[in-house]
Amino acid sequence: MLLVFAMDSMPIVAVMINFFLTFMNVIYLLRVRPFKQGNKSLIFNESCLLLAFYHLILLTNYVDDIQVRNNVGWSLIATVMLMIFVNLLVIVIKLVVIVFTSFKKYFNRNSNKVSKYFQDIIPI
Repeated sequence: MLLVFAMDSMPIVAVMINFFLTFMNVIYLLRVRPFKQGNKSLIFNESCLLLAFYHLILLTNYVDDIQVRNNVGWSLIATVMLMIFVNLLVIVIKLVVIVFTSFKKYFNRNSNKVSKYFQDIIPI
């Protein structure tokens, strides 16, 4: 990303280099799968970044039409919002699974105490 700032006179070249590097990273993640867990989220995030670089190509001086740039900008915002939403959804699902697993372990370990507590409150 630093390349974009260093090559301010040729922005299309900087965007294309970043696009190529992100594309190679996606190929690497698909072929090697370097982690035991989390490869799917990495591939999704890198693919969204690749889509964002497609948008950046159209946001350079290569396109003169203001309306096209405006639409591409909104599309870029939608892409980033989708990436944020999916990542937050994954985090919430993992959190819910951890909480339910913890409650299940707690109640299985302390089932006698819990049943005794409820019998004291609600006599049968």
